[in-house]
Amino acid sequence: MDIEKADLYVDVCFLTNEEGGRKNMPPIKDADYTYRPTLFLNNDYTIAYSCGMAIEKTREEIKPHVIMESVPVFLLKPDDVLPKLKIGDGIGFSEGLQVVAKGIITGINPKQ
Repeated sequence: MDIEKADLYVDVCFLTNEEGGRKNMPPIKDADYTYRPTLFLNNDYTIAYSCGMAIEKTREEIKPHVIMESVPVFLLKPDDVLPKLKIGDGIGFSEGLQVVAKGIITGINPKQ
């Protein structure tokens, strides 16, 4: 996976289980691991987008309330989503109806 070709870069923070987040944080399996939550825009949880979050093996274990900076995010349909985004937008990540993480867009790659 070429993380330089990511559609977005996001500062992301996972929620604790008490806040509704995951009981166990996603494991980092290998250097090419992609966690695949659903992405929501600007805290609007009525429209969801499929994405992959590239959590590289070089990162330490994922912990709640620890901000992971510039996490590469790949969108399944970037043409549908990118026009709706700008740097600084707040986004949410969920698994089903469970919001597990929140983030801020720090970078957007122009259309490849």
